Amino acid sequence: MTAPKILPDVEYLRECFRYEPKTGLVWWKTRPSKHFLSKRIWLGWNARLAETQAFMTPNGDGYLYSRLDGVQMYAHRVIWKLVTGREPPNRIDHDDGKTNNNRWKNLRAASHPQNIANRHSPVLAKSGVRGVHKARGKWIVQAGGRYVGSFEDLAEAVTARTIAMKTRYGEFAP
Repeated sequence: MTAPKILPDVEYLRECFRYEPKTGLVWWKTRPSKHFLSKRIWLGWNARLAETQAFMTPNGDGYLYSRLDGVQMYAHRVIWKLVTGREPPNRIDHDDGKTNNNRWKNLRAASHPQNIANRHSPVLAKSGVRGVHKARGKWIVQAGGRYVGSFEDLAEAVTARTIAMKTRYGEFAP
């Protein structure tokens, strides 16, 4: 994994963006002329973008991004720095698994395995529970890509998976 880009200084970011923690939305501010090479560019930028929503474009995984001074930045990383004043950790997890929900209460530092564990995907198993499927008359359980066991009873299988996921991923278990 390559390390994420270092973001601009927090004061610069605060001159550019206004963040609403309750909604998770980020807005462009009216930016000062010192951010631009000419008065024409400064006036044109502010006329076009000031007080509009920033970070509206989702990437392939649904993470919202935008560009600041020609550099692509992700909303959740900029938000982390705006709120804490510190460079964000390498991974930021969206607690509800929705990568476009950037409410402050939904963001938390995570390791790579924790972030992967918390990704919510559609239930594919006929059991109705991710990681539990039927084979040869038994319920086969996997948790985090690892085999847990086979069970006669669906309820036992679901319980075993829940315990295995909590053990492996703690609060990040889906």
